Amino acid sequence: VKNEEDKRNKNLYTTDYAKQIMSMVYDIRRDWWHHLIADVDEENFEHFLKSYEQMTLNARAYADSQPTDIHFFQWQKVSLSAFDNHVSTVLYTGGDNFRCPYYTHPELVFVQEDLEEIDLDKIRSYLEQRKGILEAVCIEGGEPLMNPKLEYFLEYVKGLGYKTKVRTNGTFPDNLKKYMDKGLIDFVSLDIKNGPKDYSKCIGMEGFDVKLIEQSISLLMNGDVDYQVEIQLVKGYHTKESMTQCAQWIKGVKKVVVHTDIDGTKTIVPGLEPLNASEQELCIEPLKQVIPIVEVEG
Repeated sequence: VKNEEDKRNKNLYTTDYAKQIMSMVYDIRRDWWHHLIADVDEENFEHFLKSYEQMTLNARAYADSQPTDIHFFQWQKVSLSAFDNHVSTVLYTGGDNFRCPYYTHPELVFVQEDLEEIDLDKIRSYLEQRKGILEAVCIEGGEPLMNPKLEYFLEYVKGLGYKTKVRTNGTFPDNLKKYMDKGLIDFVSLDIKNGPKDYSKCIGMEGFDVKLIEQSISLLMNGDVDYQVEIQLVKGYHTKESMTQCAQWIKGVKKVVVHTDIDGTKTIVPGLEPLNASEQELCIEPLKQVIPIVEVEG
């Protein structure tokens, strides 16, 4: 209600029922606190308070800052295959908005607190010392484009003169467009899971709308950045019918790389199997009919 003495302020009043609830909350808090500090001597309690106060200060400092350091959790220092015709290094971000059953880095989807990060200073030192030897930096995940700090790292990498490749599931077309427009990405690898009808099953999400992925496909087909589409075939998820739909859906892309080997790979859902040779051919043939370049990797 309005404060009659000072029109700029309002007074907040609580009802009798609300006061009862608040009293109950305070009673519960006091009860829990009593049990939490039971058998904790004064010296240890004082040490805890000091640590807690420092953690609070750290949290406030972090909240008030605008950190730009990205976190990487895996690192392949040298690769001759990640970026065609380039000697590259591959860095993996953590976190993903999909739960693809056959994703081969489950530890990067469900990132645990104890998952060790790669020292970013070591990465920077490595890149700065190998200019002229390395040619490109590839960023995979997880889903790199969901990380707002990726932009700063791409700017840093491009400043060193490296080419960049980003692998994405296509659900962040706005970020993709921004980085493409800024010249921060030289090559995009777009993971396509299946035809639209079977997409939800392949990403572990019910009722998924593929419109964002369609936007990313359109961006790549109509843009100046080089790209390819990648598809992983898995028994129980991919059929001739689903891949026929997929082929018609992505018709117009210039290149598709089909991966066929999943056997023995650590995945979110364990025990998955590859298609046999005849099943693979049935799935790949619809792509060959409408895509100019189709490469198959075991």
